[in-house]
Amino acid sequence: MTENQELEEMRHQIAILHKKLDAQEIVNSRLMKNVLTHRIDIINRQTIGSYASALFTIIIFPILHYTQGFSWPLVFATILMMLVCIFATWYYHRPINAQLAAQDMVTVVKTITTLKRRYHFWCRYVAPALVTPWLLWFMWEHSTHFGLEGWNRLYCCIPILVGCVLGMIVGLYMHRKVVKACNEILAQLEE
Repeated sequence: MTENQELEEMRHQIAILHKKLDAQEIVNSRLMKNVLTHRIDIINRQTIGSYASALFTIIIFPILHYTQGFSWPLVFATILMMLVCIFATWYYHRPINAQLAAQDMVTVVKTITTLKRRYHFWCRYVAPALVTPWLLWFMWEHSTHFGLEGWNRLYCCIPILVGCVLGMIVGLYMHRKVVKACNEILAQLEE
């Protein structure tokens, strides 16, 4: 073989290698996009669950006024709290959409990190600050509605506390699912 033929052969092999690398990059890009889309869908499903829970509460509390005798101020405070939760959920999840997977990695990392940070802030500070006074008010109205005194007031609140614990378990499950999806997205992008 002459030098020209060897040089041509090397160019041909380099061209083949470039094609293979480009194909591999396209496959990796598609795989990354599919993983991102799947994790974003998980996050958005949790958002829909949050909206459904808040809307259920908004619908049921006026009914509880008529059936259980809860005061209108408690009903309005509950509805206002749920509207705040709906707005915060919408605000936090606004940038999390199907187009996020098509964004550059820096934007995706920034968006997911911001969502994760906001979720932790909400869970540690905002939720306890909203729920604790509301729960005490709810228990007080429930126990005084039946005209009970002493220990009977506390016994009357046991179902409320059980419901509160179950609600916290469901809320923490949803919280962890979103945070886990965020962590998986960030881990995938680091690779």
